[in-house]
Amino acid sequence: MKKTIKNKKILIAAGLVVVVAGGFLGYRAITKNKTATTQYLTAQVRRGNIVVTVSGTGQVLASNQTNIEPQVSGTVVSVPVVNNESVSAGETLVELDPTNDERAARDAQTSLQNSQLALETLEAPAATSTILQDQEAVAKAGQTLATDQANLTADYTNAYADISTAFIDLSNLVNGLNNILYDKNINPTQGDVYAYDNLISNINQNASVYSEDAILSYQTALANYNQSLADYKNSNIDSSTSTVEILLNETNDTLKSVSIANTNLKSLLDLVNTTLEQNNDKVPPALTADETTLESYITTTNSELSTISDIQNSIEATKQSLGTDNLSISQTQAALAQLEDGPTALAIQTQELAVTQAQNALDDAKQNLANDTVRAPFAGVITNITAKIGQPVSPSTILGVLLSNKQLAQATLNEVDVVNVKVGQKALITLDALPNFTATGKVSEVDTLGTVSQGIVSYNVQVALDSPNPLIKPGMSDTINIVTNEKQNVLLVPNSAVTTRQNKSYVKTTNSSGNPTETPVVTGLSNDVMTEIVSGLSEGDTVVTQTIAATASGAAPVSSPASGSSPKTPGGFGGSGLLMRGGGL
Repeated sequence: MKKTIKNKKILIAAGLVVVVAGGFLGYRAITKNKTATTQYLTAQVRRGNIVVTVSGTGQVLASNQTNIEPQVSGTVVSVPVVNNESVSAGETLVELDPTNDERAARDAQTSLQNSQLALETLEAPAATSTILQDQEAVAKAGQTLATDQANLTADYTNAYADISTAFIDLSNLVNGLNNILYDKNINPTQGDVYAYDNLISNINQNASVYSEDAILSYQTALANYNQSLADYKNSNIDSSTSTVEILLNETNDTLKSVSIANTNLKSLLDLVNTTLEQNNDKVPPALTADETTLESYITTTNSELSTISDIQNSIEATKQSLGTDNLSISQTQAALAQLEDGPTALAIQTQELAVTQAQNALDDAKQNLANDTVRAPFAGVITNITAKIGQPVSPSTILGVLLSNKQLAQATLNEVDVVNVKVGQKALITLDALPNFTATGKVSEVDTLGTVSQGIVSYNVQVALDSPNPLIKPGMSDTINIVTNEKQNVLLVPNSAVTTRQNKSYVKTTNSSGNPTETPVVTGLSNDVMTEIVSGLSEGDTVVTQTIAATASGAAPVSSPASGSSPKTPGGFGGSGLLMRGGGL
């Protein structure tokens, strides 16, 4: 605990100025008010610098050598130094092929420009011509819908007319089939279907099968006809569309059963005709007449089936068109409303986030490109060079060893913190043995492989001190704070003002009457005290950092974070206006 307090003092000495005012005054004003009302501690959004650090403990090293390892994988294209050559800090030691990283940086730049252009387009007011075009699109969609509705009404009217015509033909077809089957033109004592069977039964044993098929299929057709005819008689041209569709299906089924009856009867007649001719027997004239009549029945049936099928397909197609029309109207109306109303705050915030993500991707791509050049972390003598042109390397490859007269300190970081640490980053070193002493330096080496102990993975980080000091002895216990990120002149709010729900950040701002309103924001960097606001707030806005719930008179106030959900980081900020300015490491 003492070490933590000491480190905070060092950070403050390095230039992090804390301005505390509003919280105490706000609290005093609240405690004087005996009315049991909810009170809010607030802070103003200010511009300042934010510094993000990670820290670890370790020891001062006895050795002054550092392994030179690349930060990225690649292929060596240049080694401009030789063994035992003196090099200065930042001098190029090895160059990797930058082709892929140059391409990635270029693509990231294009993506950022596209995101920025999309944001500008979103925020720009819609042109009058564009609004007129969308209004015209809505009108056209409405006209198309009206046309298709009229077409559907016409389809149902035509369908009923086609059904009526079909029943006229069906009446003739059913009666005609009955005449062919049961008239007594061949033998006055029996129907023709039985007479045809008897004509060839002694010659062809299949005659009875054909005649039975013809009779049964006719009976089925007759039953279907009688049922559909009864339903047709109970309807009229003004019947509902559902009734018309039922009649269409019944008429279609009846025509299909008549078609089967036609086919089976024709098969019987053809069998009789062929058998008689093959046996050199005389073909009755009535058989020839029936075959001719049946051909006309088949033609009529097929024509009616085609008509009914066509109108069914037309109705279905028009109904599908109406569905498309309704969707088109909804979409065009929504597009017009969006143009007239302008983009929503959520849409702008989403696109702003896309710009931030694209900028981060570009920064990462540029960093990877910069890492293709392996530089000396400090001045010294390069030796044990193993890098060769054309050699594939990875972050675990030792390219050489850099010897220095600088003192090296080492600290151990956990796997969460080490991912943000890079060679060359600034660091602040304090020593247990020298309470009032602080040294500065830069990261010179980061372990590629971690060490696992009791299930916890840790990595060693070496820092080269900027200036040697005889007071610093090998083996001394150290604490190293490494600056992993910092930004200048950005909007800042206390951590206790920011809440996060479902991966979205919010703050509570106060209006002129002092009532808090939740406002969505896009956040950037954050440390133990402050959070950067990328968008959603302006400098000078007032945000709620703590809520003091209403209590009975004289009772101690009950405080809570600014929102009902957990704050961004542990610990409240009170009501003070906290700003980090200047300095840094």
